[in-house]
Formats: sequence, structure tokens, C-alpha cells
Amino acid sequence: MPNKFTAIVIYDNGLSETFVGGELRWNNPTDELIKEAALVFEGRHIASIVSIGSGHPGRLSIVPGTGRPDLFSRIALDCERLANDLERRFANAPSLFWRLSVEQGLQNLADDLSNLDALVSHTYSYIQEARTNRDMDALVTDLISRPERILVKFITGEVPLGRKILRSKPCPQPTKYFTGRQVELQQLEDHFSLSSEPCHVAVLYGIGGGGKTQTGLEFIQRNTARFTDIFFVDASTKLTLENDLGTIAFGSCDQPSVHDGLRILRTREDNWLLFFDNADDPSIELYSYISFPHGNILITTRNRDMCAHAPSCSIWVDRMTLRDAKELLLRGVPSMAPSEVHEIVSKIVQELGCLALAINQARSFLAKGLCTLDEYLSMYKQNRKQLLGAQWGQKQTTIDAALLLQFLGFMHHEAIPARLFEDAWQVFKHLTAVDSRWNVLRFRTLIGEILTFSLAEFDPARNTLSLHPLVQQWVQSHPEQPSNLAPSTQSLLSLAIPLGHMIENHIRVRALLPHLLESMDTGITLHYTLLSRVGDLFLYSGLFQESCEVFQQQVSEMRVTLGAEHPETLASMSNLAWAYLDLGRDQDSLNLYTHVLELQKRLLGEEHDDTLATMSNLVVTYNNLNQHCNALELGKHVLDLYTRLWGEDHQNTLSSMSNLASVYSNLEQDHDAIQRGEQALDLYRKSLGEEHPNTLMCMSNNAWTYFELGRLDDALNLHKQVLKLRRKVLGDNHPNTWSSADWVEHLTMEQSDKTESG
Repeated sequence: MPNKFTAIVIYDNGLSETFVGGELRWNNPTDELIKEAALVFEGRHIASIVSIGSGHPGRLSIVPGTGRPDLFSRIALDCERLANDLERRFANAPSLFWRLSVEQGLQNLADDLSNLDALVSHTYSYIQEARTNRDMDALVTDLISRPERILVKFITGEVPLGRKILRSKPCPQPTKYFTGRQVELQQLEDHFSLSSEPCHVAVLYGIGGGGKTQTGLEFIQRNTARFTDIFFVDASTKLTLENDLGTIAFGSCDQPSVHDGLRILRTREDNWLLFFDNADDPSIELYSYISFPHGNILITTRNRDMCAHAPSCSIWVDRMTLRDAKELLLRGVPSMAPSEVHEIVSKIVQELGCLALAINQARSFLAKGLCTLDEYLSMYKQNRKQLLGAQWGQKQTTIDAALLLQFLGFMHHEAIPARLFEDAWQVFKHLTAVDSRWNVLRFRTLIGEILTFSLAEFDPARNTLSLHPLVQQWVQSHPEQPSNLAPSTQSLLSLAIPLGHMIENHIRVRALLPHLLESMDTGITLHYTLLSRVGDLFLYSGLFQESCEVFQQQVSEMRVTLGAEHPETLASMSNLAWAYLDLGRDQDSLNLYTHVLELQKRLLGEEHDDTLATMSNLVVTYNNLNQHCNALELGKHVLDLYTRLWGEDHQNTLSSMSNLASVYSNLEQDHDAIQRGEQALDLYRKSLGEEHPNTLMCMSNNAWTYFELGRLDDALNLHKQVLKLRRKVLGDNHPNTWSSADWVEHLTMEQSDKTESG
């Protein structure tokens, strides 16, 4: 049809042959291309054969009057006949031959080839079909990774069943919503481009679901041109690892094995990349699979021990930054006003621990329009167990390491003191007379197992462990969790409290507090013998309401178990009275102290330690209730008893002396108040040091006395010293620190007003 196609003349050794348009001879040249490839590329491998056509014969018809209907039919039949022949030829070689052909819509365009809009429209529709889309994605992956699928000598005839090609696994594409990780990507870029090592090995390690695989895939996509071949290996099991390595050799031998794949890579001197994904199993000797004289290897793993294979490039893939996590969550989600989403998005990503996989799951759910941001947060909180189930299995840890992880899961996820386990053991050993030593080597080995799978982080400088929040939530919701684990964790933590020595060990005490509170989130299940330890810790930490509740529970249980007049029950009641005092329930404190003191005097005697402690605390209660005469009389008596029994320098004596100074101040007996207060403070500083909380309480009492006497400068200076030291010792959030801060502010304002008026 000369009016449509220009004739083609081909010369060969002086002879010429004319083709009446390019549509008549070799309209599908694939077969000739294959024959030529077999001659030109002898000994090479073929990744893909691609044929692009435009319609099947059964669907191509000719509009009447176009001149040559038989010609078009012959063209179509010839194209499709050869395409069908090739598909049959390569039936035993899946993914080797690709045929892309617009099958619908071109029936009536045979003569009207100038209608480009229609051609584009039908072609676009074909490309949008699910099957076409899937084939094109796979083809693009092949074109990028260029797998050595079959030797060229096998493509000129039918591939026999005995040489059936198992498609080597293509390297997946990263998610199109990949966000952040610029630091890690740059580290990989620098290593693979600048390292002088003959075989470059890099490891991405971290918690499951943290984004290691996606970071590796993103690096590969950005650097495809750098590598001649990219081989993806599922290293989660030995079977999948060896199968994937074996596919490298398919087409090069009759029955390829993992050894054939490794042999091929060792003999190749080009710049290939081997990507081992999920190499977590410590029982797999990975070294035997990555020992090459050249090449590039990238490994992703939860197993920290794998870092030994890449001493110069082991990269910890931590949780995402808050900014990147928020950006990832909102990618692909229908746009909303910034004011609507900022707060709730922050809550969601923080709830998910800024973990890439969890955030991507949430993004996918939201992008489908199945719920709002608020609804997703609510659903996540109610369905964590289902959402987290598969990410942090313990099957490869020992039973003891799994148990340790379970204990950690019921504590606060950050800064868990490793020492608490030894402290608890020492108390348990003392209470039970167990004759064994703390096995520090065994304990460190268990920690090492947990770290191996990136289930926790260890800070050697602070000797603390930290879990990712989602690991913690998974541990707590695991269906095989022992039912007594939460109570056991409470017992463990309570045994670690340095009872009677909290002031000297205030750093340890403050470190324990968040973990004890976390373990008691669903209620207190401790034995009554351990409740006093927790109550004292709460009192010391300024959690007066919590301490009151603990001592109330203890008193109730002791009355039933030991009896209302048992010395331990009375001691617990005395502790409860002090908790009332700290809460400002002075009258309740007075009533309970009076009752306890009467029983202790009768049952234990006036000079018993418990009786003296109750009397000393009753002095403070009288003073708070403005019963200063009662406070003075009892205070003098207690001070005399302590001085005689314990000596002038004993802490209890000094405490009584300081309390008495406060009573003198309230009675406006200024000389006695200052004398007793300064004497007590001097002795406190000598025996306990300036940072001891009892020293600080005495300083605070003396500052009050100065204020009552109108010595504002002395009062302000002393309160400033107390505030500075309390912030250091007790922290900014302790009620005693708040009290000191209020006094400094109040006295500063009074001093300013006095200066202005003067």
C-alpha cells in the first residue's frame, strides 16, 4: 500500500530487494533478532526478550473502501503467529519473553493513522489494565536489575523442560512513600563509592519494622546505574537464602545450586551487588555466603552480631525523626488544614513510636479513607495486639532471655537500670537465706541475646536498657504472656528499693520510680510485706496521694493477717499518718498518731524505736495544727530521749532538734529558735553533708525563722541555696522543690517592694 508506507530497498552483494512498504516483510522481526543475538552474544546471558505489537488478528478489521484489507489481515496474522510461536518456545522460561500489544480499540483505525488522539487514548487504556500494569512493572524491574536468566545459546530453539528457568528473584522497588533516612543513605553512598576495600560490605541493623529493608531498597534505586547486576536474596532462612543464591546460576548449568551461584559471582569482576535481606538467624553462618574477592554486599538484619561482617560500615537504623514520621503518615492521605492535623498526627506517630513500618501501615489505612485521624488513634489503642503481632517474635531467644524481655516489657520503656536486678536479688537472697551468688556473667549474656535481635538498646555509660515503645506494647499484649508477670515485676522492683537508705541512694530511687509506676498501671498486686517499701518510695518522691493509698492498702491487709495491735501493723499505721500529714490532712494525722502512740507505749514501751518515731512525728503534727504548747512539751521530751539513747550527732536527734527549733519560732521564742536551728544545721552538715534532704529541710526551717524575725535577706539567701540543692537532689518536679521555688519568688517580690517603698 504505497500510499501509506514508503518502499524499502535492501542491497546485499550487489543485489537489491524491494519491499512494498515496511508492513509486508519482517513486520515482526523478533525471530531474526534472536538468531542474530545468538551469533553476536555467544556465551552471554539473556535477561528479557521484549516484543511490542498493536492488535490481535481476531480483533483487527478493515473499514470498507480502504483499499487493501487482505494486506492488513496478513500483517496481523504474521505478527501474532510469530508472537504465539515465541510464547510456545519459551513456555518453560517464565518471565523471559514479554509481549506488549494494544488489543482493543484499533479495529477501525487501520486507514486513519493520523488520528493520534485516538491512538494515544487506546494505548493509555491498555497500559492501565491490571495485567498490563503488572507485566510492565516486572519488565522494568528486569531492565534495571538485568538478571542472568538464560544462556543465549538456548534461545534459538524451544527451552526444554529439563532446563526450565526459575526466575531469579528481582530486587523489589522501595515504597513510593519512602521518607527521610538521608543520613543513612549518605553513609551507604560514601561507603560504596569511597571505600578502598576490594569487596564492600555494609550492614543496616535495628529493630524489626524500623525501615532497614526500605532504606536498602531506596539506596539501590538511587544507585542502579552504579551496579552491573543486582541480586536480591531472602536471607530469613537458610532454605530461602540458598535458593535465591542458586537462581544466579540458572541457565549456566543443568542443575544449578547455591555453590554454582557463588562460583559465578566469585569469577565475575564487574561491579555487582548482592542484597541479603532479613539476615536475622544467628544459626546461619553468613560468612560462607559473603566471602568474595570483589563485589558489593548489603545486609539488613535485627541481629547486631552481623555487624562483625562490616566493621567499617554498620549503620543503626533507629526510629524516624518526629518530622519525618509525620511527613510519612500524611503522604498519600487526603489533604487537611494544618491546624486540624498537627496535634493529632503528632499523637499518632508518637503512639507508634516513630516506627516506619507501623506508620506506613497507618498511612495505608488512612489513605483508603476508612477512618479519620482521630478514629485511627482510637482503633490503634484498642487493637494493638492485632497490629503488632508479627514484628517482634522471640522464637530465637532462650527461655531465660525471653523471660527477661517480658520483665522489661512491664517497666517504663526508657532507662531501665540494669542494676535493679542485682539489687533485688541481694534482698531476695537475704530474705530467703538462699545460698548462691549473683551470676553477673549469666545476666550480661541474657542482655546480649536481647540486644542481638535489636529488641532493646543498652547504654553502657548509664548501665541502662531501653525498649522501643512498640516492643513494650507487644510484650504486654502477647497471648502467651504468663498471667503473674505484672505482679512479679512489681515484686522485683520493690525488692530493688534501698529501704532505709533512700536518701543516700536518691539517684537509684529516682531511676526506679517511673518503672514502678508503669508496672502498677493496672493496679497494685504486691504482698503486704512489700507495700511499705513502695509507700516509702512514693513518700520520698513526693507522690503523697499514691503513698497514702499504698499504706491504706497495707494497713487493711495487715489488720486482717496480723491483727490490729501487731507492731508491724502499728508501724504501717504510723506511716499512713505521716502520709496524711504530707497531704495536708493534719487532723487525720493527729487522730491516727495519737491512737498509734497509745498502743505503742503500752505494747512496746516509750523508748522503743517505733514509739520514739511516732512521738517525733506527732511533734510536727501538733506544730502544723498550731498546738504549739503540746508540740513544745513533747518536742523537749523526745529530744532528751534521743540525746540520751542515741547521742547528740544521731540523725534522729538532729531531726528532733530541728523540729523543736520550728516550734520555738512559732512561739516567737526567737533566741531559742535560732540557737536550736543553727545548732542542728551545723551538725547536719558535718554528719550528713549539705545535699542530704534532712539537711535541706533544716535549712528551710531556719529560713522560715529568719523570715519571721524580719531578716528577709538571710531568709532569701538561705532559700536560694535550698532551691539550688533540691533541684539537684530531688529534681524539678518534687513538691519540696516547688515549695522552695515559691518561697524564693515570694521573698524576692517582698524585698523588691521594700526597696521601692524605702
